[in-house]
Amino acid sequence: MGILEKITSFAKEIRVMSLLTSPLGPSMTKLKSFLGASVDTEADLILPKFEGGKQLAGVEKHTPFIYPGTVYSDRDTRSAFYISNLLGNIIRPDKIYLKDTITYDDKTSSSKLIFVFGSKSNQFTSELFVRAKNKKIFSLDFGDYWTIHSNKSGVNYSLANPAEMSRQEYESSTDFGIIARFLPQDNDGKTIFIIAGLGSRATEGCGIYFVNNWRLINTKFGSNDIAAVVLKFPPPVDPKNHLVQEWINN
Repeated sequence: MGILEKITSFAKEIRVMSLLTSPLGPSMTKLKSFLGASVDTEADLILPKFEGGKQLAGVEKHTPFIYPGTVYSDRDTRSAFYISNLLGNIIRPDKIYLKDTITYDDKTSSSKLIFVFGSKSNQFTSELFVRAKNKKIFSLDFGDYWTIHSNKSGVNYSLANPAEMSRQEYESSTDFGIIARFLPQDNDGKTIFIIAGLGSRATEGCGIYFVNNWRLINTKFGSNDIAAVVLKFPPPVDPKNHLVQEWINN
């Protein structure tokens, strides 16, 4: 083991020991209650992967360095990074896992806390929206326009298919995102959160909002088994510039 690996390992051990021995402050105790988590809780962060070799940024095209494996989206990863940092206050870092949406099965996973990032790119997000749609709470549809539909207000929050827009067209549009929570069903003991934007910057923005406003989310969601908040990101689309549009629950 090299010196860098030893330092990293030691820092990780110190972090774990501090979680095990240090009393939680009032704020982190509330976070622990909100997430239904403890130091030994396992948490899954579910992100979609993309295939096709990617060139290293900043390298001249005539001397490309290509990574041939799968990669995560920049915005999805940032959102997961924010959530992971928050979870690190109450959960051992070696209990927080990155998982691939293609092979993921929440029924066989041992983790009791699950965060799902992205909308159309993440098939697990679609499965969860079917559960919410069946209970007539909210739904997610993809076509010429990608839409979050609220059964509570009847409002459609839509964005023209971002996959077919240029960066300039996207930046001048209004994006929307949703943070949703599913409390444990069928005695499985799993709490699931969706952190999803119609466009990528809204996914990152939802992660930022969750980290900065989890106390308010906890209050608004209450004890509802499915609850959500819809966020608006007006042009020019910036993950830090949001407006709360609607709180949805059953």
